Amino acid sequence: MRLDAEFICRALPLISTTPMQYITKMLKRTAALDVAATSLIIANQNNSNDWIYFFERLIHATDLACNSPGCVYKALPDFIGACQKKLEYPYIPIRDRLRGEDWCSAELQLWEEFAAAVGVSEEKLLEKWEREGKCCFPCCAKRAGGKAEKNKMVKRCSGCLEVRYHDRTCQKADWNRHRSICKLKARQREGV
Repeated sequence: MRLDAEFICRALPLISTTPMQYITKMLKRTAALDVAATSLIIANQNNSNDWIYFFERLIHATDLACNSPGCVYKALPDFIGACQKKLEYPYIPIRDRLRGEDWCSAELQLWEEFAAAVGVSEEKLLEKWEREGKCCFPCCAKRAGGKAEKNKMVKRCSGCLEVRYHDRTCQKADWNRHRSICKLKARQREGV
C-alpha cells in the first residue's frame, strides 16, 4: 500500500469523524508542516504531485465561506493559529528554495497561496520578530531551535538600532536583505 499525502487526506475522514480536529492537533504537536513543505520540493523532483493535494486541502480549510454540507475540511478556530505558528520558521526558507528552482512554479504558487490564506508573509514575520525582539534573519535556525537557543540573547544591529540578531553570523547572512532598510532607518533616526 502506498502511503502519501493524497492517501492521508482521503483517509482522514475514515480515521476520524473530525478530520480538521485531527489535522489541527497534528500541526500543533508535530513537524508535519515542515515535512509536507520539504516534500513539495522532493515530490516535484520525482515527478510526483502527491503533496499538492495535501496543501490544496489545507487551503480549502481556510475558506470560511465553504458552505458544502458534506465538506469535512472546514477550519476550526485554532487551525489558522496552528498554521501561522508552524509556518513561522519554514515559510521563508522553503519559499526561497522553491523560487530558486525553475521547475517549481506550481509548488511555489501553492506555498504562497497557503501562506496568504493563513495570513503569513515575509513582512508580517519580520515585523513580529522585530516587535518581539527576536533574531530578524529569516532563515535563522537558532530561532527554530530548542528553548536554550530561542532564549539566547539577541543583539541590536549597530546601524539602525532596531533589528536584532543572535550573532554576527545571522547578521552577515541577512545583510543583503537588511542593508537598504538599515540605512533608511539610521537616516530617520539621525533626522536626515
